[in-house]
Amino acid sequence: MSGKMALALVLVCSGLAVGCRGAGKEALAVVPDGENGTPSTMVETVTLTTAGFRDFLELNGVTEPIRSANISAQMGGRIVTMNLVEGQPVTEGQEVLVINTRPMAASIDRMEIELEQLESDIERTQRLVDRGLATSATLEQLNTRRAATDAAIDEIRINLREARTRAPISGTVTETHFETGEFVGPGTPVARVVDIGTLIVQVGVPERDIIHIHQDMPVSVRIEASGQVVEGRIQHIGLEGNTRNRRFPVKVEIDNPDDHLLAGMRATVIILKRTLDSVVVIPRDAIVQSTQGAEVYVVEENQVRVRPVQLGQGCQRFVVVRSGLAAGEELVVRGQRDLVNNEPVTSSNRGSCCQEQMEEYQQAREDRLATATPTEPVLP
Repeated sequence: MSGKMALALVLVCSGLAVGCRGAGKEALAVVPDGENGTPSTMVETVTLTTAGFRDFLELNGVTEPIRSANISAQMGGRIVTMNLVEGQPVTEGQEVLVINTRPMAASIDRMEIELEQLESDIERTQRLVDRGLATSATLEQLNTRRAATDAAIDEIRINLREARTRAPISGTVTETHFETGEFVGPGTPVARVVDIGTLIVQVGVPERDIIHIHQDMPVSVRIEASGQVVEGRIQHIGLEGNTRNRRFPVKVEIDNPDDHLLAGMRATVIILKRTLDSVVVIPRDAIVQSTQGAEVYVVEENQVRVRPVQLGQGCQRFVVVRSGLAAGEELVVRGQRDLVNNEPVTSSNRGSCCQEQMEEYQQAREDRLATATPTEPVLP
């Protein structure tokens, strides 16, 4: 299932409505003369049908760049060239920062002159040692100085290469901290670059739901700021869960070639966990909580019967019934709060629930998504 289709299905759940609005209010009325001459209570009911139900998982996160990097000066000195402007792109490997190298070049020139002098002193001292006019210790000291000078020159030459800094990644400059002409220390961050050509949304998936997640699984991502809907995929599933909240880190990847989405936006990842066919779905308002658990009232032969039910997956105002109800039964959806078991009632049936309602809203949402543009908000 594509990400857009998955979102269309979950949006069904956010707007479902049936003719049983107001369930849970006081009994509507008392009819003075029932069939047996006893008062009966007026209630509203619906006839249950089976429907398809899609179980979705909604997780909140924030968009993040797939890559980001700080551009730092590799050596200290005065900045002579800085090709970094906030909001402008850079390419990986592009030269973006140059540090003044004149003092180091001058140091090398001075050391090379010193090195020439040392070479001359070493040759002269060697001749004196051969004639017994100088000690070998003096010669060793000169050789040590020559080796140290060579090492110092090599170090400066390495620093000269590090005076030119290149962009470690391709992306857009989001921050700059220095200007041309300023002095910067070695390792000091000069600018920040982010790559938002692909965005990542990291979410925590509960332990009970992680079995429904797999690599490259298509998902839908709703950007909360605009209501825009984009497709994504599961890019990474963490191997280690958080022991405190029993959640596993999962990363969702979103293509963002035009950079129309920004990093730091709140996002909701919508994942289709499972599809249930031909199940009984009822309005939540029809449920009465008792000390024994969830109960509903059904009408049988003009009397209400208390029916304990086991509930399954929920979606906004509706919930799946795992056991306790069957298609074709007449469910009380309004006026049930003050009823007692076996109480006589007069029912006003409002039609069937909830297959048609779910199908209508599903189609409406699919049509809405099919005509949405990348920048047009998709209303919940």
